[in-house]
Amino acid sequence: MSKLLERKDFGPHGFRWLTLKRILYQDPSGRKRVWESAERTTRAASGCDAVAIIAKVRSKSAPPKIILEAQYRPSQDAVVVEVPAGLIDQEEDASQAAARELKEETGYTGRVTAVSEPCFSDPGMTNSNMQWAVVDVDADAAENADVKPELEPGEFIDVFLVPFKGLHKTLLELKKERGWQLDARLLAYAWGLQHSQDWNVGG
Repeated sequence: MSKLLERKDFGPHGFRWLTLKRILYQDPSGRKRVWESAERTTRAASGCDAVAIIAKVRSKSAPPKIILEAQYRPSQDAVVVEVPAGLIDQEEDASQAAARELKEETGYTGRVTAVSEPCFSDPGMTNSNMQWAVVDVDADAAENADVKPELEPGEFIDVFLVPFKGLHKTLLELKKERGWQLDARLLAYAWGLQHSQDWNVGG
């Protein structure tokens, strides 16, 4: 079994949100190896970095829809379609962060109905982790009659709703027609829904 021997900070100094680590570990054969990792500097007391939100919007006059966002991401130099998401504050848990982030980024108020175990988005590159949260949003409720995001300075997010049915197809159309890129978590979720339907494995 592999084991960690040493984790050293390699900066770069002056970075606010990220740091680089050089990790020395021993593999199952006893050989020492080096690994490079990017890590967040903001991990919450809960031990989890971030939350991603599946917001189900219900209305008496329309089928269920999911809240999506489109925003420019400098790392990709492209607009990326994503689910609402954000970092968990120090004294928050994932449920609290999900409700707050949804309100801030989209203007919608909802009720958190489920939270996943922590998981890793890109374990080969970073130790950054996240939890999924499912939020039920009543579009007919008074608090959602006139939604207005509460974005922080420097945030420019376009919010839109699309039906859950055909979500995978909708994402591919957005990519083709607008040149938008797709967040891996969102695409995996949409592809899973499509496979569940195609293979008739939904429970």
